[in-house]
Amino acid sequence: MGPLIFIIIASIVIIVLLLVFVLPSTAKAKGKRGERRVSDRLTYLSYKYGGKYINNLMLSVKDGSTQIDHIYIDRSGVYVIETKNYSGDVYGDDYSNKWTQVFNYGRTKNSLYNPVKQNEGHIKALIYKLRSIDFYNVVIFIQGNIFNIRSKHVYTLNSFEKLVKEKNDLPPVLDEDSIEKLYDKLINLSANGI
Repeated sequence: MGPLIFIIIASIVIIVLLLVFVLPSTAKAKGKRGERRVSDRLTYLSYKYGGKYINNLMLSVKDGSTQIDHIYIDRSGVYVIETKNYSGDVYGDDYSNKWTQVFNYGRTKNSLYNPVKQNEGHIKALIYKLRSIDFYNVVIFIQGNIFNIRSKHVYTLNSFEKLVKEKNDLPPVLDEDSIEKLYDKLINLSANGI
């Protein structure tokens, strides 16, 4: 086997290994970094406003389970948070089932399930388990690329923090005891034994 053929075969093997092992883990790592940033901000908000939060709540539902990225509770209410770390331009609204992610100036497009609707499913599961509690449906885009999204539920980290501040300037919805009891109920509901 000549050196050129060896180089070609070795290059193909390296490309295949990158496609199989590195790229998927990079996307997963990107998502984890995004969730970590939200978790860090929720830690800050919980200290500032006397709140509590839960990361990665696994909730049993009739068809199996559902995973909720974050739940943040303070005197202003309960926020069910879906984290998205999408790059590119994202287009969507509250009502469409699919959103569009665009790269390369429109040359590459991906269809995405509407994260607002995804989070509505999480909230329905929580309402079924906890009954009469109101929840805020919040989707946080880590990269801040929300300019083409028409939704009252989608925020950047900074605009979410501003929302929490504004809500905390209003009369309280929950007292300290209610926050603690709700937090304990959520922990007890967890299918992954947080």
